Amino acid sequence: MDGFHYYDLFETKGIEYLITIVFFLLLIPFWKILNGKVPVAAKARSMAGARLYDRLKIPQGIFYNLNHTWAFLEKTGNARVGLDEFLLHIAGPLEIKNLTTSGQKIQKGDILAELHHDGKQLKVHSPISGKVMGQNTSIDNQPESTKIDPYKKGWLVEMQPSRWKEEIQSFFLADQATQWVKTEMERLKDFMASAAEKYSPAPSMVTLQDGGEIRGNILPELPKEAWEDFQQSFLESK
Repeated sequence: MDGFHYYDLFETKGIEYLITIVFFLLLIPFWKILNGKVPVAAKARSMAGARLYDRLKIPQGIFYNLNHTWAFLEKTGNARVGLDEFLLHIAGPLEIKNLTTSGQKIQKGDILAELHHDGKQLKVHSPISGKVMGQNTSIDNQPESTKIDPYKKGWLVEMQPSRWKEEIQSFFLADQATQWVKTEMERLKDFMASAAEKYSPAPSMVTLQDGGEIRGNILPELPKEAWEDFQQSFLESK
């Protein structure tokens, strides 16, 4: 048939090319099996996208601490304490374990609660000192309420503050809080890039420094060691 030529693959170098292609196709899944950290790399590369900052609410009258807790002084003189939305959005689904008891005296920096997810945990330090007046027991059965409405329905502990004026001097309020959250978003990008590089051998992990935005629910995708690093970088008592 004119214009049609038949090539015997075994009489040309085509068989060599075919063997090479098959070799690489088999190598990729084998490499993934040997290296359990690769999924972290894949997840990190997908983190550029949705603008998390645009979804965060920063209500007026809320005092924000550097360890991503907040405090609000009520008309009764008691203060409610909770987790800020920045932390809740990136932490994903959590089991919240309140470690306080009514009547207990708390010092600023004491552990109020633990956040658990699939064997990984974060410790929440109190932003203020005072006496525990009550806990929000509704979040035991509905922990998602902390994420849906962290400043009204999702508070953790109600306290009678003992050094309110002194301790809130280092907190952020209103416009200061807005600027601080923006700074924390940039810090988070750097943290994710560092964690990606540290816990995966893939050099292409460092992708967040191109200006991509961080999306929500990213902590569950990181290994336990990265949670420990996050604790030290963002949640330790300050």
